[in-house]
Amino acid sequence: MILRGGTVYDGSLGSPHILDVRIKGDKIVEIGKLDDSSAETIDVAGCIVTPGFIDVHNHTDVVIPILRSMLRVEDVPELKGIFNYLFQGVTTIVTGNCGLGYTSIDEWFDYLDSLHFGTNVYHLAPHGNIRLELFGKEQPTRLTPAQMQVFKKKLEEEIEKGAIGFSSGLEYAPGWLADQNELIEIADVVKKKGGIYTTHMRSESGEGIMGAMEEAIEIGRRTGISVQISHLKLGVPYNKSVTIEKVLSLIENAHKQGLDVSADQYPYSTSSTYLTWLLEDKSFLLNDNVKPEFKTDDGKALIAKAVSNRFKYLGPENVLISWCPQNPEYDGETLRQLGDQVKKDPAELYADLVCGEKMPMAILFGQDASVVKEIMLHDYIFTSSDGSVLMKGAGKYHPRCYASFTRKIKQFALDEKTIDLNFAIRSMTSLPAEKFKMKGRGRIAEGCFADIAVIDIGKIRDNTTYESPDNLSDGVVHLFVNGVHAIENGTFTGQTGGKPLRR
Repeated sequence: MILRGGTVYDGSLGSPHILDVRIKGDKIVEIGKLDDSSAETIDVAGCIVTPGFIDVHNHTDVVIPILRSMLRVEDVPELKGIFNYLFQGVTTIVTGNCGLGYTSIDEWFDYLDSLHFGTNVYHLAPHGNIRLELFGKEQPTRLTPAQMQVFKKKLEEEIEKGAIGFSSGLEYAPGWLADQNELIEIADVVKKKGGIYTTHMRSESGEGIMGAMEEAIEIGRRTGISVQISHLKLGVPYNKSVTIEKVLSLIENAHKQGLDVSADQYPYSTSSTYLTWLLEDKSFLLNDNVKPEFKTDDGKALIAKAVSNRFKYLGPENVLISWCPQNPEYDGETLRQLGDQVKKDPAELYADLVCGEKMPMAILFGQDASVVKEIMLHDYIFTSSDGSVLMKGAGKYHPRCYASFTRKIKQFALDEKTIDLNFAIRSMTSLPAEKFKMKGRGRIAEGCFADIAVIDIGKIRDNTTYESPDNLSDGVVHLFVNGVHAIENGTFTGQTGGKPLRR
């Protein structure tokens, strides 16, 4: 097959050129002015041809088990085809982020194989979930030498089986219990096996981010491991002495010292996570859920009092419920609105919600849009979504799940010209591929895998809002995943070419 006459952005910062691209099997085999009347040809003149996009921060492996408890994922094409990412041009995702997700790469990849999943998937060994699996509900504050050996052996096994590194979630339980020495010991093992370290840092607020950044960089300095800072942002509460320029200077100084440190970012000034994240005192929590002993009237009173501290700078009007399984009618409403509706103090309502059977998700309005733009200007920042596979009507999830990549191109490269198009494309293709050692991915080049997006740049569009976040993006005319034609003329073909990929 030949893609003829498109403007090729090859994933580098080199100038784009009008070229033909020949695909054979799962590879790109020839690029240039190709004269072959016998080959199947697709006219893509007027479109851009780019490497398939890579989402290095994805939580599909966290959401899939929830979906499987409610329906047969294999019977839902938009789930097993991961439509919300394919229609953004995404061909590869990385799971196991924030210390969450599958603790066994074999179990996760066996399931993906059975699905014939829509995108390629790499996986990180999740520190928090592995800690929970190994040491149970009564989590040790500090691991004994014997426990550390068990932990390191498990991480070593997962890396040997193909995990590309390990992740931490230091704002979540039990990850918050890990001190720097624990992380350094684990990182040292993973580094020796060739893996990387990604981290949801201990703090992303103006009050704590500098120390959290320094900790992440120090782990890289002490072990030599490649460090990836997840979903970089500057959230409330702000500190007048801490600017985003100071935060970014820590990465730039690390580069001067020869350290491999980079970050990823989703292009929104809102975040999303479990509702329990609002509890600054993690002693209430086991993993992302409230411990049973606090699901009492007295316990709820303590939770309400604790969350009131957070409400001082992130008010209940800035907490939007995106998915509430026990009260679906709450989806799309803020805690302030719901409190008014049910005649209850928002802190008390919050305590009721987090003590329910299933943990609600929330969207948090607590960032400055100008900071989002400043972060994306730098060539060590990758594009990510911090989202997951979803299906239409499954709550009011964050729009980033459906539009992070199209939004960055449309709003920030084409419309506002905050960054140029080539720069934006590189942030979602070759840069992450090189960092995460994805051999043969992220470039339009002979011998690379045929993960290719053909985009009508005049029609690319993010169709999401917070009220209606589950609309597919427009503009991806053709999409190939390992040479399989997944989207043709803007329509899913029924074919999926994704593969679970090991380091």
